[in-house]
Amino acid sequence: MTDPNPIIIPTVGRVVWFYPASNTAESGFVRNESGGPYAAIIARVWNDKMVNLTVFDANGAPHSRTSVTLVQGDDAAPDSAFCGWMPFQKGQAARQDAHAKEPAVLPRITTHRQELEHSAAHALASRVAEVGHSGGKLGKEVRESLDALLGGGEAKPAPQIVALPVRELFAAAGMSAVTEIDLAAQAVAPRVTPADIEAAIASEDYFTAAQGLLGVQWDAVPRKTIIDTAPAALRMVTLCVLVLRNGTKIVGVNTGPVSPENFDADIGRKYAREHAIEQVWPLLGYELRSKLAAA
Repeated sequence: MTDPNPIIIPTVGRVVWFYPASNTAESGFVRNESGGPYAAIIARVWNDKMVNLTVFDANGAPHSRTSVTLVQGDDAAPDSAFCGWMPFQKGQAARQDAHAKEPAVLPRITTHRQELEHSAAHALASRVAEVGHSGGKLGKEVRESLDALLGGGEAKPAPQIVALPVRELFAAAGMSAVTEIDLAAQAVAPRVTPADIEAAIASEDYFTAAQGLLGVQWDAVPRKTIIDTAPAALRMVTLCVLVLRNGTKIVGVNTGPVSPENFDADIGRKYAREHAIEQVWPLLGYELRSKLAAA
């Protein structure tokens, strides 16, 4: 049960209600019909129950009041002038106090296998949207792949822990992933590796959309020429074209930063290449699966 009158620590700048003494006249202080309360701002804090205020009368004129009693908790209001917290401030403090007393929620403990499935699901989410794979089918293939590696159920202790890219696990199923996780198993089955990806690339070229529009090669013309003639939206778009050894062409794109001032050509090339590489994984995975099926 929450306390309807919680103790609130006063601080400079907070708003309180001011109640002037009813039996004394205050020079220059314009009162309203009800006699109060009046808006006031804490100017100095003496302690939890005494403050200096700047009080605004009914006309909005400021008045200085020093050493004003701040009625807290179940304290009775004095006959002299005093101030107090507004109802919504008390309610907010009571809710915060009740929340602080709630028992802490313990974190949910997950198994190693659940962590693997969670990581794989995040890694494959973009691929599901990109190629329209059935989510249920991908989930089934993820579980089957983990069962094959971990022996079904929860992973058992293994003599060696190795870092294995998720994308290598599912490349044979024509899926792409971008997250690396630790698997408690040594991979011995055929798989696509980063070295296979690099070996499959025959050439790579880079250019911005602005340069493509002008029909020029990278750094072939002064940068100012491109800036002056190409649309601003195309100057930060970087493209990477990979040509594989079998003639397949892959295009990776990086649209660049939000602010043109942050554009960096090297960073643009880096992310454009990563986007292109992600598209190579499922191709080599399909090729490997075809070879395994034929064997």
